[in-house]
Amino acid sequence: MLKSYLIIAYRNLLKNKVFSLINILGLAIGMAACLLILQYVTFELSYDDFHKKRDQIYRVGVAWYYPNGELEEKDAGNFGAAGPTMKAEIPEVEAFARFRPWFGNTLVKYKDVTLPQERIYFADPSVFSIFSFPILQGDAINGLEEAHSAVISKSTAHKYFGDEDPIGKTIELQQDSSVRLFTVKAVFQDVPINTHFTFDVLLSYKNLGEFGETDWGFSIANTYVLIQPNTDLLALQEKLQQLLQNHREATMKDAIGEVQFILQPLRDIYLYSDLRDETNSTGNCHTLYFLFLICVLTLCIAYANYINLSTARATERAQEVGIRQAIGASKPTLIGQFLLEALMINTLAIILAITLVQLLQEPFSWLTGQPADISLQNVPLFWLLCLCFFLVGALASGFYPAFILTSFNPVAVLKGKRIQTTKGSGLRKSLVVFQFSISVALIIGTLLMYQQLTFMRNQELGVDIEQIVVLKTPTVIDATFSKKTETFKNTLGAIPNVLRVTASTEVPGRHITWSNDLIHRKDVPAEYITSNYVIGVDYDFVETYDLQIIAGRDFDKHFGTDDKGLIINEKAAKLMGFESAEAAIGQPMVWGYQENDDDFRIIGVIKNFHQLGLQYDYDPMILTLQHQQESFYSCKVQGENVAATIQAIQQTYQQLFPDNPFSYFFLDEYFDQQYRADQQFGHVFLLFSGLAIFVACLGLLGLVTFTTSQRTKEIGIRKILGASIQSIVTLLSNEFIRLVLISSIIALPLAYWVTQQWLENYAFRIDIHWWMFLIPLILVLAIALLTISFQTIKAALANPADSLRYE
Repeated sequence: MLKSYLIIAYRNLLKNKVFSLINILGLAIGMAACLLILQYVTFELSYDDFHKKRDQIYRVGVAWYYPNGELEEKDAGNFGAAGPTMKAEIPEVEAFARFRPWFGNTLVKYKDVTLPQERIYFADPSVFSIFSFPILQGDAINGLEEAHSAVISKSTAHKYFGDEDPIGKTIELQQDSSVRLFTVKAVFQDVPINTHFTFDVLLSYKNLGEFGETDWGFSIANTYVLIQPNTDLLALQEKLQQLLQNHREATMKDAIGEVQFILQPLRDIYLYSDLRDETNSTGNCHTLYFLFLICVLTLCIAYANYINLSTARATERAQEVGIRQAIGASKPTLIGQFLLEALMINTLAIILAITLVQLLQEPFSWLTGQPADISLQNVPLFWLLCLCFFLVGALASGFYPAFILTSFNPVAVLKGKRIQTTKGSGLRKSLVVFQFSISVALIIGTLLMYQQLTFMRNQELGVDIEQIVVLKTPTVIDATFSKKTETFKNTLGAIPNVLRVTASTEVPGRHITWSNDLIHRKDVPAEYITSNYVIGVDYDFVETYDLQIIAGRDFDKHFGTDDKGLIINEKAAKLMGFESAEAAIGQPMVWGYQENDDDFRIIGVIKNFHQLGLQYDYDPMILTLQHQQESFYSCKVQGENVAATIQAIQQTYQQLFPDNPFSYFFLDEYFDQQYRADQQFGHVFLLFSGLAIFVACLGLLGLVTFTTSQRTKEIGIRKILGASIQSIVTLLSNEFIRLVLISSIIALPLAYWVTQQWLENYAFRIDIHWWMFLIPLILVLAIALLTISFQTIKAALANPADSLRYE
């Protein structure tokens, strides 16, 4: 019997090639899109999942509040003394581990190999007992107990040592004018991609000395705790807060504002953290939800097509059903046959879908920014979920058409009566409305996303980042660094295409790591004491970056007191309580807790500018003269002969700083990287929105094709009676256009609400205008009309004599 069912199913596929192709292609595209998005979502959800004790690991951050109780910022770091104190005084805390970045440009040297090295951290030895980072060689736990010891990754070991055994070897870390020696104690497996923090070199935390162990004033290290299973988190939070109050108040009596601990599960950090100073860029849970929703909706549209076409063709198979019932076939047997046909179509579709996924793997990896080698197609659980999803979808999409096909009266069918039934028509209309409601909403979302991204990239930043080449300052320096910097700047100034050069601790596009609540107005009320972000600059910074001074003046070498001068932005002036920018000029400032230290004064106020992308609000900022610890040289260049200009800059750099590698980047490109995640999400959203719309139109084409074929004789009679082609096309199109219009009415308020929620994630965002909804509506109507017209015009142009002979 099964063989008979398979033969019948195969014959029906061949008999109705167009409908079979539409069904299989629509399902395949929906499944392929679903598999690709599931792969992306699964990988994003897998962050930090490889740690065996992941459910017991929490990160403890801090939230800083102004004296008036307003939230200032939330920081991923914590106090150096917090970890040991929690371990000593809270029984639920089994262990702790701290990570503190090694700041600044660094060279690592071993024998003749000297290379720049990033991702260096100071860490406690408990890192390897709390987290699951496999040790390949040596003893990392005991090794990090010793000062001047290091543990390095496998790739780092190969970079410096090649095939030589690194254990026990000494490496030099060169920074500024200092050289520090560290002995390699162990090698660990490279940190996986799917973790919220990555590192290549770990140095013993003991190198930080007493400050790293006893400080309660600054959030200097990311602190993780391993807690006992089944711990009451609310009770633990209360204990942590009480511990903080007891120790911080005792040691920081003059501390300004309030601090609270933030307890974050390890699993939530990558997708749900909104803290400042994360070690790596984090993901976006909202992006994941949107993509997963598109995944489900695309597959639903594909299955809706199948249901629509299957129920629409029900009357064509009525005689077959009647004969089978007359010779004894039971209703469950018939339902089983039609379900088997649905499974066959779904099987062919999923084979095609898997083929598409294989072909699109590389382009999709490029589109999402995920490495091409993270495919989860070899993970059994992934395929098990896909199989379950496929079976449920196939049965769900096949059951209703099978029920419709087996509901006809066999006596009426065998007497040759035409089967007129409204069964399924309401569902078909509802499914068309559902499909195009989704399509309209997706087009609106895509348009608004494009508008927001364009707005962010084209908005005036208040700072000039065009044609600026940024160099990292030398890692190895000596006592003559300041003099060499001046020589370097003067020499570059003589290069024809170099307009200006400046040095600073930060450049636009980077999170400012130097924050300070010790800089405040003298004798200021407590509610005006705020934390500010500080950039160390030289005399040419404001001019090079074309910052707008709205009150006061720039730093000037002719004023001998500018070493104690400060330039603040509008946001800082407002938070400090000044009534206007002019009122801030000349005001004494305190840098420290000593109230008599009022040598600092505000000499200028600049207009707010975007240090970061428009996802973020303006920060209160202070510029101060800094002569020794600049991290970047910024060179404003002309647009002609850029390659030759950079080559000339490199020659000058290598002449003055011969022991330092030369590296540079264009600031506008660097700044634009902040929008990369939004761009990737926009591309993915556009791709899968387009696929969803294509599948919906594919189903509409099949439905229109069937409807026109059912009305072929009617069309012929109307043409003989004088009906025009236009009237026939209008007749055939009216019902579908009406359904599309209903879809739009449903989609518009839903799309408005969703996009409003999405735009709330941006500090600077576009205004939503009526035309942003009208354009998608017109576009969907145009697509639907083209889809419908393709078949209706063909039917209207047919010879009426052929139409009357139809059937």
